[in-house]
Amino acid sequence: MEKNTLIYKPLSKYPFTTLDYTIIMSKDNNYETIKEVVESFENEYIIDYKLVGKFELENETKYTIRFTVGSYEKTLATEDLQQFKDSFISLIKVK
Repeated sequence: MEKNTLIYKPLSKYPFTTLDYTIIMSKDNNYETIKEVVESFENEYIIDYKLVGKFELENETKYTIRFTVGSYEKTLATEDLQQFKDSFISLIKVK
């Protein structure tokens, strides 16, 4: 019988926040395409991300990705969140 290893990570003293982004893609693409882009996005504040919505239209599909962002060292300022947003949108536009 295998034993599962539990990893303890203390809670942050600082609040996390969630940011939702909806990405509109042609029907030719699928979630795996977005997932590859999201996984390539490097930012020190990403705690987690997940797909929270998918809406299919005739010629396009809309995917909503929810990021949980935060820091174990400080409360994120508006500027930190804006930088996160700008970096992510720039990455999406390139890909």
